[in-house]
Amino acid sequence: MRMVLSLLVGGLLLIGCSSDDAAPASSGGGSGTAIMDSGSSDAGESPETSAANLTPPAKSGFVGAGSYATDVVTVFANSVGAGFFDGPGNWFQKGCQREVVGACWVMLCDYTDGGAEAPPTGAVVSAGAITVGGTTPTFSLTYDMGTMKYGAVPAVPTDKPLYAGGTTVTFAAAGGEVPAFSDSLVTPTPFAITSPSLAGGTLSIDASKDLVFSWSGAAAGILALNIRTTTTSAAAIVAVSFVSCQFKASAQTATIPTAQLQKLTKTGGTTTALIGTDLSSTKEIVAGGYMVHLAVGGVASKVDGTPYASSQVTIF
Repeated sequence: MRMVLSLLVGGLLLIGCSSDDAAPASSGGGSGTAIMDSGSSDAGESPETSAANLTPPAKSGFVGAGSYATDVVTVFANSVGAGFFDGPGNWFQKGCQREVVGACWVMLCDYTDGGAEAPPTGAVVSAGAITVGGTTPTFSLTYDMGTMKYGAVPAVPTDKPLYAGGTTVTFAAAGGEVPAFSDSLVTPTPFAITSPSLAGGTLSIDASKDLVFSWSGAAAGILALNIRTTTTSAAAIVAVSFVSCQFKASAQTATIPTAQLQKLTKTGGTTTALIGTDLSSTKEIVAGGYMVHLAVGGVASKVDGTPYASSQVTIF
């Protein structure tokens, strides 16, 4: 399971990338975005997790593309990005404790007393010019030595999707501090989650019961179901609880067990909750000692075609 979390795909991921930001390293395997998170394996592999995924890589990198429809019919959330570090990259803050249980992983973060401090990313490095193909249009990601960031040429459009389901997206890096590499991924097939409904934009979760999801129309890809709570004090975030469970999209049903739901902070007072998804195909490749995470994806939708996501979630 990858633990790269982002608002890029899913609306809930905690660590993210875009064409404007140096992207995070993966610990092996969701989007992001996330967001929140999705499976680290290829679409046909099992999304099972392991303790090894909690260990940061010595050198890291990411190249990916995300594309999905928004609540506005004519607007798409599209992103193409890359980033590389001579170190673990954007890793979890010191106050975050993580555990993996079956197809789920849980993260509990206490940001008080220095808990929000993140470990050093390592020096930002380059893999040279990167071509992302199979998308519409094809993109060239170029590294700016001044900003130490990759930028996409041409500009990423927002009026149309970058790809359809089942498209082969290719990645080819010319090489720099990170040696040249190339590989490809097949984009997941979009589908709609039919239950539980987000009618009216709200969802109530009884943590004493398993939370069962069902959908139709899926084929390739890994679906991550993500729930996050945020607790604030004096307008500052002081704690986060997060559960992400990953399943083959072809299963058409999934369950977040009550044992994991009960680890989420109950809502009320200064604690709010979100739910979102990440539908992706991903893989890790090694280039000269750098663990490079490749990802393409989007999100699952509601039956009306808009993203399956809500910021009006009650957990009791």
